[in-house]
Amino acid sequence: MLLEKFKKSFVFKRFLISYISILLIPLLLSLIVFNTSVAVVQKNSVNSTLFLLNQLKNLIDSRIEKIDEIAIKMAYDSKLQWISSLDKPTEGSPDMYWFWEYYNNFCKIVSNLKDELDISLLVALRHNDTIYYNSVLYFGMNDFYNNNFKYEKMSFKEWYTYLFSKFHYKDFLPKASVVVDGVKKEVITYVYSFPFWKKRSPDGVIAIFIDESKIQNLLREIVENLKGSAYIISAEGKVISTYSTKSTILSNIQSINFKKAEGSIVILTNGSKVIRTYVKSQLNNWIYVAEFPIEVVMKEVYFLRKVTIIVLLAALFVGFLFSIIFAYRNEKPISEILGILKRTRPVLNKDEKEFDFIKKEISNLLQSEIELSKRLENQQFILTEIFFERLLYGHYDDKSKIEKLMKYLNFNIDSKRFAVAIIRILKEYQKATKSILNELNLYRISIEEILKRNFYGPIYVHTISENEVSILVGFYIENDEEVKKQTKDLFETVQREVTAKYSITPLIVLGRICSSLFDVQYAFLDAKELIENISLKYEELENNIICADEWQKSDVIYYPLEIEEKIISLTLAGRVGDLKSILDMLFEKNFRENNLSKNLKIIFLNELLATFIKVLNRCDSSIASTLEVKQLFVSKEKQDLEVVFEEIVQKFLEVSKIMDQNKKSHNEKLLEKILDFIHSNLYNSQMSISFVASQFDLSNSYFSFFFKEQTGMKFSDYIEKLRIEKACELLREGKYNIDEVAKMVGYTNAHTFRRAFKKVIGILPSEFCERLREV
Repeated sequence: MLLEKFKKSFVFKRFLISYISILLIPLLLSLIVFNTSVAVVQKNSVNSTLFLLNQLKNLIDSRIEKIDEIAIKMAYDSKLQWISSLDKPTEGSPDMYWFWEYYNNFCKIVSNLKDELDISLLVALRHNDTIYYNSVLYFGMNDFYNNNFKYEKMSFKEWYTYLFSKFHYKDFLPKASVVVDGVKKEVITYVYSFPFWKKRSPDGVIAIFIDESKIQNLLREIVENLKGSAYIISAEGKVISTYSTKSTILSNIQSINFKKAEGSIVILTNGSKVIRTYVKSQLNNWIYVAEFPIEVVMKEVYFLRKVTIIVLLAALFVGFLFSIIFAYRNEKPISEILGILKRTRPVLNKDEKEFDFIKKEISNLLQSEIELSKRLENQQFILTEIFFERLLYGHYDDKSKIEKLMKYLNFNIDSKRFAVAIIRILKEYQKATKSILNELNLYRISIEEILKRNFYGPIYVHTISENEVSILVGFYIENDEEVKKQTKDLFETVQREVTAKYSITPLIVLGRICSSLFDVQYAFLDAKELIENISLKYEELENNIICADEWQKSDVIYYPLEIEEKIISLTLAGRVGDLKSILDMLFEKNFRENNLSKNLKIIFLNELLATFIKVLNRCDSSIASTLEVKQLFVSKEKQDLEVVFEEIVQKFLEVSKIMDQNKKSHNEKLLEKILDFIHSNLYNSQMSISFVASQFDLSNSYFSFFFKEQTGMKFSDYIEKLRIEKACELLREGKYNIDEVAKMVGYTNAHTFRRAFKKVIGILPSEFCERLREV
């Protein structure tokens, strides 16, 4: 199965190869690190051994130098040369004095030679058969050799011949066994002949004996822990001293190239590798050698290598398994994506890889999404334009509707106060030529940039016409006077910068300060009415920024068409509070602020009454029949026009209240029918918003809004609550399992039922059943 998947799925193959490659990289690196560590351990062992060999070499060289110095000094000593020429003294002979006199000097020299190498000194005089050895004077070499100092493998004659048959200068004998005063020991012999000018028949010999066991101890300190061997050899290959932890030592000495001052090599001895290190003395060309089995040094490293190999193999095996698992897991969603994408193009092109196919299809999807986003942005812009236009012209009769639309359009205008301004850009504007339109577009863009550069709160610019724009500004402060001051400062800045940049002075009219977006319509209408009324006096204006509430009282009736339409819609909608606010505003405008004559006020009241008749014409005839309208018509004879206005207002409010009651009554009846239908079809699996809305000829959106407004709950939450309550009853009976109960209460999917149960009750149905059993 795995092999088949490897052959068929290119994605699986790529994932698997990638994971295995990632797995092999640290394994290879660990092997490199291990080999490097082996080399470092070996090098450190060699360096430490070389260091110890150098220490030993320096110690022995210093002692040899001292011996050379003493021997040469003795050879040139005139007293020694004098007594070496004398005959053998007899008892009581005057010459005996000279021998004992030199004896005192000899004892001093012997005491100076004592050190860690346990050096002994011997002077042999051929002519008078005399021996000085350590602190003793002997007359008769044969007796001395046989009784006090004797080489095991050398007779007196051989020893005597070696001493006097040739001239010696810094000659040495390798380690040899001697018996000194009955005690056996091994010594290294260092020999000088004197005087130096008698090369053929020297008068005497100076011999220095170094205790070889002392050197062995020094060699042992170097190689004992390494289970190896150490030795000192001459340049000719003669072994001077040795120490070995094994019986076999000294392999292929003659084959070694000792030209370098120090070094190391790896040799093969008896089938095992041995590290040989050496140091060469520049004083006497002695070579100090230490060799030890490589496995001793690398024992722990080899053990670590075994463990490492086992761990690496195990890691490789486990990693391979995980690579297969991860490759399969990562390939699966990609295969699913491929399956989905192949619906658009079932067959891949020849030589087209899966990833290339996914990349191409996703690129197409992204391109489609970008195009869709652009369309949505354009639509968002259009919706925004429509929203603010309807807001400014007062087409929304409900504050909640404004909030819902803002939420839908993703606006977040949380300001505490709002200011509205209308800007007329050009004074004289008649024919809209192409060049003028381009200029006006440039001016509008420039005004918006200036506003956003100088104000950091919410700002919205709405185009009323080519020559006029309205601006909505939001403030986070609640002081109306401060808001008014900041608004004037802001638009003075706008006017100043536009004038400086384009040499035109736009006319700016500021509406009243509003505390909510719903009231923005009134501020806009104030500003719009004012800018239209003063257009004829444009040239006479001293200040091109005008506040609507500070403008001189007008003798014109304030009753725009937009206000009339607003009054009609609010009355028919039964919105008593909002209707009362607009009528109060009309009273303030026409009876308090504007300087209307009595005749103009009568005309205004009759226009308002005409609006009331329009309302009645749209109402049910039963409502119109209950109201008397004729007596409300205003004539000059009526003195108190404010009372008449109040009577008309009361009629409006009366009709609005009746409409509100009728609306509530209708809503209650409709809700009752809807709830009856829901309860009778509660366990129907088709139950949904569209299912219920279609039964009552309502749109899905209106039904959802109506249901939540009337019940205070979302439709889905209401259905869930009733169904889960029934499910709890059925589970308490204990006759049905969870899946059966889910189907009985209208759920086609047990998972959906469990999720709804957890949402309503707080626990899963299985936990609910468990608790029932415990009880």
